[in-house]
Amino acid sequence: MCVAENAARLRRPQVDPEFAGLRGGTVVHWGSPEPRPRRPRLITSRFETVVHSVGCLDPEHAVAMLDSFLHTEPRLSIELEEWLTALPAHILDRLASRSELCESFLETIGRIRLERAGIVGTHQVEIEGVGRVDLVIDGRIVIEWDGKQHEKTREEDSRRDALLTAMGYHVLRFTYRLVMDEWHIVIAAVRAALA
Repeated sequence: MCVAENAARLRRPQVDPEFAGLRGGTVVHWGSPEPRPRRPRLITSRFETVVHSVGCLDPEHAVAMLDSFLHTEPRLSIELEEWLTALPAHILDRLASRSELCESFLETIGRIRLERAGIVGTHQVEIEGVGRVDLVIDGRIVIEWDGKQHEKTREEDSRRDALLTAMGYHVLRFTYRLVMDEWHIVIAAVRAALA
């Protein structure tokens, strides 16, 4: 929530209907990077939302949010880079590069962590007879990032993996939990495939 620098006596959700639906963990941002005309506290411009979010998220999550923004709003990519200049240098310096090609949170996290390890691939590659894959490394390793919602497509995934293997690709498939909680296994598997 974004409030003016001089905002005081912010009321509780039971009293102020503007707070209805807010849960624990809501962060109050005092001040705004742009003048705020009279409008509800819970409504922010895209610029305010980006600057405040990047300022309070850890760098990986911030870049995942920015990648999502770029993917859904590619025409605003130049504006986004301009908005980011409003951030203090110490925050901006911690952000990884951004990519409109990453289509999910998990894909961005994987991209950032692989790049940090010196491993760079091509995102969203179209392979004839198979369709698009999330990432291709070294022209022969296919990585698919399987998010939480991915449980229902196992049959199609197996078919795609078999087709890719028949075409000479080495397929690695990583779940949300594996990426987020056991990255050491993911990076070890990628390095072994590259070797």
